[in-house]
Amino acid sequence: MIFARHAESWSNVASEDRPGVVIPDINPTDTLGPVGDLPLTERGARQAEELAQQLSGVVTDVHASAQIRTFQTARAVAIDAGLPVDADWNLHEISVPSGDSAAIMDYMKAILAGERRDEKVGADGVPGESYNQTEERVKDFWDRFVSEYKGREGTSLIVTHGGIMMLHLAEYCTNREKLTPEFMFENQVTYIGQLEAVLSADGSLRCIRWGDKSLE
Repeated sequence: MIFARHAESWSNVASEDRPGVVIPDINPTDTLGPVGDLPLTERGARQAEELAQQLSGVVTDVHASAQIRTFQTARAVAIDAGLPVDADWNLHEISVPSGDSAAIMDYMKAILAGERRDEKVGADGVPGESYNQTEERVKDFWDRFVSEYKGREGTSLIVTHGGIMMLHLAEYCTNREKLTPEFMFENQVTYIGQLEAVLSADGSLRCIRWGDKSLE
């Protein structure tokens, strides 16, 4: 199976604060913040089509976070494959503490060590969730997915967010000792970057590739 990060969206552009760039369609009532859930940029749309070409003839079922950027990315693959998209809000993005890369690394290390898991993290004035809260919703999706797809032949695609991939899905890998905070931070998943894994009939997940890095 394949986990993929979404293509570039206007939400990402807004968070990068690029000079001279006008962000369209800001929604001040969005529960994820005024720029929390915006569509793909033109570049992002091309990236989604690129992902569809990469996975053409490979994918047998398509799943995605219900946020706009993940759904649009997954839809490009699904249209090419003639498949529906199973969209689930439980896979929506998580927040990490604001600050420099060292602060984010410290947070990742603490979470993966079992610490700071009740600490609520928000962004842009939006009330945040704790790791334990986000884990509960991600686990709801994962348990449903595993019960339905373990032992099936084919290749599933799950389009989600970088934070979900690093702090949640990676924890389900039986070989997660290879996915250290340092490794994941140095090899951050780029737009339409992929994590490849094998879902066994017993429901266990072995991760075999993170981006362009083999985990075997």
